[in-house]
Amino acid sequence: MISGVVLCVLILSGCQSDVTLSRAVRTGDTLVVSLGDADPQGKYANINSTLLREGDVLAKIVDNSYITHPVTVRHLFRVFGDPTAVNVNARGQAQWMAVIDLVNPLSGNPPPMALGNGVLQLSSDKFNAMHTVKTTIIAGTGTPHPFITKNEPSYLGLDKMAFVRPAKQALVSVNGTLPADVKLAGAEYRFSIPAVHSTDFFGDRIEAVTPAKLTSGAPMYFEFGRTEQEAPVGTDVLVMMTSTEGVDAEHLSAFDFVMTSDLEEIASVPNYWKNKLVGATFYDTDGQEIAGLTALVGQNR
Repeated sequence: MISGVVLCVLILSGCQSDVTLSRAVRTGDTLVVSLGDADPQGKYANINSTLLREGDVLAKIVDNSYITHPVTVRHLFRVFGDPTAVNVNARGQAQWMAVIDLVNPLSGNPPPMALGNGVLQLSSDKFNAMHTVKTTIIAGTGTPHPFITKNEPSYLGLDKMAFVRPAKQALVSVNGTLPADVKLAGAEYRFSIPAVHSTDFFGDRIEAVTPAKLTSGAPMYFEFGRTEQEAPVGTDVLVMMTSTEGVDAEHLSAFDFVMTSDLEEIASVPNYWKNKLVGATFYDTDGQEIAGLTALVGQNR
């Protein structure tokens, strides 16, 4: 379960190229805070299924004069535990991180905050409760941290945090009722993707598709293959997932994964992956097909 208090705070001075650790912040500076478990609702067994976007979270800071100032949520991204972590539970856990600029989201200007104690508040209808963190507002005015590599020309404008934000994706999960005393041990998903021609920085490409496994505490094997179609022109994608020990009904989310594409012609269509799924098959620990399960494919978001 996530805590009602943000787990850690990194205050990033906007006028420097390195990261400083402090609980003191100036108006205009950038904060990076942890939101706790990857599922903000605190559902341990389904930690990856809730996708957060910047528009899902509202941020404000209450200064020492109890005046509330709206501030900007610039990025939201996930960090995942090391698969070889000492704590076995940590291997399957992820956390959401938020990059907060202490500037007004409409004007882009640093708010006139009273010096002294302050409280950052993050709220969302995807949270069980508001996230809060205490800080100290000190004199001076900062600027949002650019997150560019040291000595990299600033005109390139390469905000590294933009590269780790989740791509547009469609969650694929297991739907239905697992029979009593039966464990899900394998799943196959088949997608048929028509040719999509897109000319971009990389030249003319037919399609770019990447199924991605979401981290889970259950030992899983995940792979996918592509087969080029002769007629009609396109690609068949087979996603295969197996669990040696199998999972019970409470842990079906271990089989969750997402379909992504960096082609806008695919990523911008809400029901693209739902429409391109041609079949799914599920197996128990004896290799027998489980008839009561189906694939649930969400929208690109």
